[in-house]
Amino acid sequence: MVVAACGAGIISAPVLLPVYAGGGILAAAGAIETVLNWRRTVAETKKVGQETQKIEKERSLLDLESLKRELEIQKLRFEVRAAEPPASSLVPLDQVKHAAHEANVPLGYALHILNRTLPTFFVLQGRMPERAITIEGPLGPPRH
Repeated sequence: MVVAACGAGIISAPVLLPVYAGGGILAAAGAIETVLNWRRTVAETKKVGQETQKIEKERSLLDLESLKRELEIQKLRFEVRAAEPPASSLVPLDQVKHAAHEANVPLGYALHILNRTLPTFFVLQGRMPERAITIEGPLGPPRH
């Protein structure tokens, strides 16, 4: 009825001013709440970003520690290998030189072949002691 009276001009506009002011106050309160929520969201975003950076730094640190451990293990393996004599030291050097000369291969290559094959030969001999294991064929590349 108030709206109809305003439309007819019976009630003047200043009477409706508190209604408009109340709406303005509500709108301003909504804007303030939006600003506060925006600031809260920005603060939470910064906090999440900082936590993400912290987690990434911790992960990088763990990766570096893991790499350090792997390098330490590799170093120990090299030290153990250096402490052990090569497998070719079990064969008299004169025999290796003679076989290398007959096969027409360098002495270093003959020693390399012995170092690579003798450990496997010993494993096979340990697993099948009843069988005679023989090595056949020339040492080195095929002759033309």
